Amino acid sequence: MQYKAKIVLENGVYFKGYCLSSQTPITGELCFLTAQTGYQEAITDPSYTGQILVFTFPHIGITGINDIDYESSFPKLKAIVLSSIEDQGDHYLRKSSLQEWLLIHKIPVIVGVYTRSLVYHIRNDGPLKGSIASDDSYDSISDLLSLTKQSKGLKSTYIVGYNTKHHNINTVEFIKKSHTQRTVLLIDFGVKNNIIKLLEQKKCAVHVYPPTIDVEYIKNFSPDGVVLSNGPGDPEAIFLHHRELIGYILNSRIPVLGICMGYQLIALSFGAKTRQMKTPHHGINHPVYDLIHKRVAISSQNHEFEVVESSIDQNIITITHRSLFDGSIEGITIKNQPITAVQFHPEGCPGPQDSTYIFDNYISQVSKYAASKRH
Repeated sequence: MQYKAKIVLENGVYFKGYCLSSQTPITGELCFLTAQTGYQEAITDPSYTGQILVFTFPHIGITGINDIDYESSFPKLKAIVLSSIEDQGDHYLRKSSLQEWLLIHKIPVIVGVYTRSLVYHIRNDGPLKGSIASDDSYDSISDLLSLTKQSKGLKSTYIVGYNTKHHNINTVEFIKKSHTQRTVLLIDFGVKNNIIKLLEQKKCAVHVYPPTIDVEYIKNFSPDGVVLSNGPGDPEAIFLHHRELIGYILNSRIPVLGICMGYQLIALSFGAKTRQMKTPHHGINHPVYDLIHKRVAISSQNHEFEVVESSIDQNIITITHRSLFDGSIEGITIKNQPITAVQFHPEGCPGPQDSTYIFDNYISQVSKYAASKRH
């Protein structure tokens, strides 16, 4: 059954469409994704927690939903906006249609929206909040606009993107280190599953913990490496909550890899500032220039905030990567410390995996550190 609906932006523009079920008002900050594939990975990406995701590709749902392409155990975003939804799609891995899956998980969705025009407003007016409601539950556009303007965006917002159900928080005393595996402690701010998979493929024993983990656990664990994951929210708000943990990790001399949110937290720890971008990066076609190896990689990106270059102390931080779209910083290392961080997603999923060498370089550091501990 279809319910007439609308999405109202905080700039007063609104679009009509329909919802799959009766929808009370849902409000969030809007972002758009330019990828033509990977909608299941995107919808389950914890980095979209609290946001309304607009798909620019007109036909979403062509291959249905499978049991493989999950980036987290369940979707955490506020809602999605589509031009059309394909309910009869087919694929040999298909377990259900996208429409069935959205209804099961109770994910608000508005379909039939002119998404090209909507994206035009998001790009030109910067980060915009929006509200979605079906006409049967909330008919007044002016009231919905007022509700939208009163809502809070991502700026200064601490968002919990991790899922404690999957953490092995109480298993430190039972860990038995293998001589053939490196132990990696992953701090989960909203980690994507493929980051864990790639580390495991490279023969790392990955132990996932929330950022609420006590420093004493890490001291007792004594991992060979630490990864600070991607995640949602304002990095400065996240940093304020977990300054002690991040500071201990970065001063421990253990090799550290930061991805997306992890990258921003590392930059903040060394005195840099972050800010919300007027045109955020969401897509799988972002070219990044590696300043160290003098090569270009096409990357998958998903971030609303950036590190402010003028705030970087270049006596401490070395810039290693830049976006070829807007010149923003995409990677750093810390001088005289085994700390590497990138703003993009080297694990891809969805997207190209041109940058998996980031993991290879990191594992090389981890292996050297592990060997030094044994001697």
